[in-house]
Amino acid sequence: MYNLSRRTTWRKYRYAIADVMGELTIKYGKLISLTEVAYNHYTDYVDILPFYKNIDEEGVEIYGSKAA
Repeated sequence: MYNLSRRTTWRKYRYAIADVMGELTIKYGKLISLTEVAYNHYTDYVDILPFYKNIDEEGVEIYGSKAA
């Protein structure tokens, strides 16, 4: 089940996230695409959904347990 209050929190930071994405794109000449998804939702569906499989195989974690 998706937590609506968490979704509202993400909305507050939408423009800040977009600014960071734009700055990184300009600085490195690469298109940066961030995906906001609850970690438990991602882990539940990573073996089922092709989009999540691609993220798992090709994505770069910039924040979280693997990045630390």
